[in-house]
Amino acid sequence: MNSESGLGQGFAVYMNVSLAAGGLPGEELDRRGDQVTADALRWIPAPGHGRFFTWIHLFDPHTPYAPPEPYRTQYAGAPLDDVIAFVDSVLAQLTDARSARGLYDNTLIVFTSDHGECLGEHGENAHGLFLYDVTLRVPLIIKFPGSRWRGRTVTEQVPGIDVAPTILKALGVAVPSRLQGQELICRAAGDRSQAAPPAFSET
Repeated sequence: MNSESGLGQGFAVYMNVSLAAGGLPGEELDRRGDQVTADALRWIPAPGHGRFFTWIHLFDPHTPYAPPEPYRTQYAGAPLDDVIAFVDSVLAQLTDARSARGLYDNTLIVFTSDHGECLGEHGENAHGLFLYDVTLRVPLIIKFPGSRWRGRTVTEQVPGIDVAPTILKALGVAVPSRLQGQELICRAAGDRSQAAPPAFSET
């Protein structure tokens, strides 16, 4: 996730993560969700400063699960439930802070994940080997500016490559022809005239 991988390209500010003391590459990172969102809130400009784009990556719902208290105790014995509850509280703080600053109504918010976890299903505890729904089916929740299409559900399969063109279309930015995927605005608006293309996953 660090900038050396190329993910920092195009960002004015990109905050790297660092290994916990004594950790080895691939092991637990010391950037908890509340720290990440606190950094984001310090950076997000005040209303009236024009458009801004923020990508907030929360690593917490990923092995090894290590939520802080009181979540660890409240959900003892329920792997992932405890860390999801923690992340939910972090996202609520982020949303509340944007509302308090007068930014929420006009902001496009996209919430998604790169994968799910098997949690013992199909003989796999985490993810990475198999392509069952528990790994592939992830949330995609979009809050459009002005809460347009609030409560609307798109039931067709939506691949991850549709996220970027949807963001651009919603913001009135031209979608480059080289960009793969289809914008989802038409489907959010109830237009079913365009058939959803097949979606592919690879292991």
